[in-house]
Amino acid sequence: MLNKVEFTGEEIGISNEFQFEIPIPYSKHSINQSDVHAVSDCLQTKPITQGNVVTEFENTVSRMVNSTGAVASNSATSSLHLACLALDVRSGDLVWTSPISFVASATAALMCGAEIDFVDVDIKTGNLDPELLEQKIHKAKKVNKLPKVLIVVHFSGRPSDMLSIASICRKYNIKIVEDAAHSLGATQYNKLVGSCEFSDIAVFSLHPAKIITSAEGGLATSNNIKLIEKMRSLSSHGIVRSIDKEEPWKYDMQELGYNYRMSDLHASLGLSQLRRIGDFLKIRKEIVLYYIDKLKSFPLSTPPYSADSAWHLFVCQTKNGDTRKKLYEFLKNRNIHAGVHYRPIYQNTYFKKLGFNSTDFPNAENYYSRSISLPLYPDISIEQLDYIISKFIEFFGEIND
Repeated sequence: MLNKVEFTGEEIGISNEFQFEIPIPYSKHSINQSDVHAVSDCLQTKPITQGNVVTEFENTVSRMVNSTGAVASNSATSSLHLACLALDVRSGDLVWTSPISFVASATAALMCGAEIDFVDVDIKTGNLDPELLEQKIHKAKKVNKLPKVLIVVHFSGRPSDMLSIASICRKYNIKIVEDAAHSLGATQYNKLVGSCEFSDIAVFSLHPAKIITSAEGGLATSNNIKLIEKMRSLSSHGIVRSIDKEEPWKYDMQELGYNYRMSDLHASLGLSQLRRIGDFLKIRKEIVLYYIDKLKSFPLSTPPYSADSAWHLFVCQTKNGDTRKKLYEFLKNRNIHAGVHYRPIYQNTYFKKLGFNSTDFPNAENYYSRSISLPLYPDISIEQLDYIISKFIEFFGEIND
């Protein structure tokens, strides 16, 4: 059940109306005493950098999603980079992804020297549109510009249509990476995202805003043992150890790698959080159903409910961009810090220099211009949710006067 808390004078502003002195963020991590104990125990009794806790964390996630293996890293951005490297993305290659995502979905390919392009989204979900993907592939085939890899973003925690996407990509030998940064615990076709049934690699984020956190961290799963081994080696400088029985201290740097390792300290928190992922997902779905019910009478669109989604974000669509801007500022001035996810990647200055044109992605433009993400996290209280809804009543009452 959602938290019902008793507020003191220190927790609410003193005014003529009910106000939260501390702003309500769009997202917030949930830490309990078990998490604190896990980290403290690691600090006191275990190696805090490289030890067995990372391996335990990797194996636990791999068993949970039913993949062959998993490789933890210091961030999802690092894991996306490792995924592209493991799939041999390099200069001269082309990678496609969704424009409605954090920039790392695109920069991972650029860091490998590849070119990047985007496939427009489904206006209802913000996820990559399989029909538009197929149309773009047909055009690319004619000019011999097919992508080597497609990075599919499961935006807001809702899995993309992987069955359709994989069916299309397999015809053209296009490798698939699932950017599942938002989607640990999400399901599709009665399987957890990360099983990699329709992809080569799936990548999760463990940032504090996500479903569970390791403070900072990322994790990649795969069913291809060679890809797993490649990512593991590249995450640790490309070094292989125990190469000589006569001189067991020897190690050998066999390829140019990176220091992308996760520490045992971070993995300790991740393991502890993972034990509560079922509760986190349940509460998120309760909050989503609350929002959908309470917002149904307002002139805005709520995302279609899905029990399969991990519900990292609850993204509503206002009637137009002007209303979104007014609503965002109205909520902010009342200590409700909504988010906007995401400014299309190609709108960023760096990508503009690469020659991208907003008119090529009308759905992404439309989706972004009207999107606003409402606060959604396990420790939000029913009082805070009621307060948020009261401000919607106030806002839409004012603009309709």
